[in-house]
Amino acid sequence: MEINLKYFRIYIEYIFLIVLFVCILSPKIAKILSNFYLCYLFILFHELSHVFVASILRKDIDKLNITLSGVSVSFKIKRYEIGNITTKLELLKDIAVYLAGPISNLLLSFLFFKIELVFEINIFLAFLNFLPIYPLDGYNIINRLFRVFGINKVKASIITDNISNFFIFAFILCSIFIFIYLKNFSFIIFSFYLLVLKYINKKTLNF
Repeated sequence: MEINLKYFRIYIEYIFLIVLFVCILSPKIAKILSNFYLCYLFILFHELSHVFVASILRKDIDKLNITLSGVSVSFKIKRYEIGNITTKLELLKDIAVYLAGPISNLLLSFLFFKIELVFEINIFLAFLNFLPIYPLDGYNIINRLFRVFGINKVKASIITDNISNFFIFAFILCSIFIFIYLKNFSFIIFSFYLLVLKYINKKTLNF
């Protein structure tokens, strides 16, 4: 389902609406999925922080995607020449937009530090999104930083991809360690999710 607003579109996945509707009707299912939706709420806040900062910096928002697997914001891509003063300004704006998400989670963690679950979820989301792994915010931040310091777009992408591959490999190893010693399979699932996103959405610009 797609909703057209004045400045951007909102896409809501039908399966997400079905699961949400079932939770509203069934308190038992809602209780089982309560932590998931709490985490989802903070992810939505994270993405809306991107939207808020992008709006202030006059970046054109294309679409807010709300699906069962997560929330993402896509922005209209503006083509500009490398080495140009405006280009560096646009790159710095991009960095500010990417930083907005994890910083918003850090702010929430400090505001609600007395609520252990809320604190832990937001610290985790902030830490996770600072990792330089595609398509997380950290990846896009260092990619833009390389370009701000004069490295051309193609070379910056190659360097950032190599860094991303190293960190995803390290993340997978940590996920296996967590599974073996803590019996928590969620990190392995998330690692697989990141790998799928890398090869399906590599050519899209998502915040």
